[in-house]
Amino acid sequence: MKLFPSSLPTDNEIHVWHIDLDAGRPPDFASVLSRDEIARAERFVFAHHRDRFICGRYAMRCILGDCLGIGGDAVAIAYGPNGKPRLKPGSSGGTHIGFNMAHSEHLALLAIGGVHDIGIDIEILRAPKDIRTFAKSVFSEQENTQFQALASESLVPAFFTCWTQKEAVLKALGTGLTLDANSIHVGLDGADKKIVPPANCGTQTIAVSMIDSAHNTNSIASLAVIGELGRVSHFDYADKAFQQLLSDIVAIEKPIFDGTYKAKMAEKAHQ
Repeated sequence: MKLFPSSLPTDNEIHVWHIDLDAGRPPDFASVLSRDEIARAERFVFAHHRDRFICGRYAMRCILGDCLGIGGDAVAIAYGPNGKPRLKPGSSGGTHIGFNMAHSEHLALLAIGGVHDIGIDIEILRAPKDIRTFAKSVFSEQENTQFQALASESLVPAFFTCWTQKEAVLKALGTGLTLDANSIHVGLDGADKKIVPPANCGTQTIAVSMIDSAHNTNSIASLAVIGELGRVSHFDYADKAFQQLLSDIVAIEKPIFDGTYKAKMAEKAHQ
């Protein structure tokens, strides 16, 4: 995993940022998040859910801000008809990037690409209640037939291998669950693939790929883009945040050091 990108993603390239939502609430979050985001945070009942939301939005804004050459507080975010966030039209200064974010408990992934129609999903491996029955409501007929024939110990990884790919596709399309998940067929395997969504989605093919989920063996993640999927590069937000902290320390300490050094040199000159 790289520390941070040397350039913006281009064409079909995707940058995936790994974010630990339990890293702690940034002290300056109120100056970075929008009023709506702060209001959403305040509606959480439990403090750890609130702090995870704040941490995720803060990281998202800071990363997008770096891509656009602006502060995180200046990133203008709009929402599609089904709630998918995107950069507000005309706010990116001619920089063509799309993004999508997913989280499961303390793990979050932010995908940024040179294409707008991106979807990403990550899930902690935990068995849904009555997993066989639940699969019938979200899997295609072929997927469900294969799933029901699996041994019990294979159900959870197979379910989330299929589900994260479906969720990524639905997010790339921008429909969310307004489009029935069982109308999307991705299969139970984790191989890279191209799928054809329902005709009413207005697009031809979607590239789907399972991706590294922060070296966490208890989670599964998938990525989808409308069109072609190129190189996928991974970055750790904790490394970026640490780099920024060092820069801030240098910015504070350097003037102090310079002033002390100059004073000592002037003192020596008069001796």
